[in-house]
Amino acid sequence: MPGLQVAEMHDGRLDTGRDKRSQRLPPPNSSYFASFRNHIDILLLAPWNAHLDKASGYSFESAKHVRIANPVSFLTQKLLIQKERDRRDRAKDTLYIHDTIEVFAGSLAELRELFAKEIRPSWA
Repeated sequence: MPGLQVAEMHDGRLDTGRDKRSQRLPPPNSSYFASFRNHIDILLLAPWNAHLDKASGYSFESAKHVRIANPVSFLTQKLLIQKERDRRDRAKDTLYIHDTIEVFAGSLAELRELFAKEIRPSWA
């Protein structure tokens, strides 16, 4: 498919050099992107769907449909990986956590409900 861009994420617990379908992964310097952070699967739970097109201010020729990690999944993943990160990355993650809480502070009740109903049961 022309123009198709794919980012495949792996949780990093088993690096076999192959993807989930047992196909060989391309070399790291290729246009393929893979993230090997632990707990990356949490980011895929209850994603937000966005429709990006000219009417909403984007200059794409055709509309793009994207899935975005919800803030609860994002915060959960950032908290769970803290021990694995070096000092500089922990500092960046702490800033991301702060900024996310600040942006969504008015929706904490809804976010708590999202965690209780969608994130925790799927992940635990």
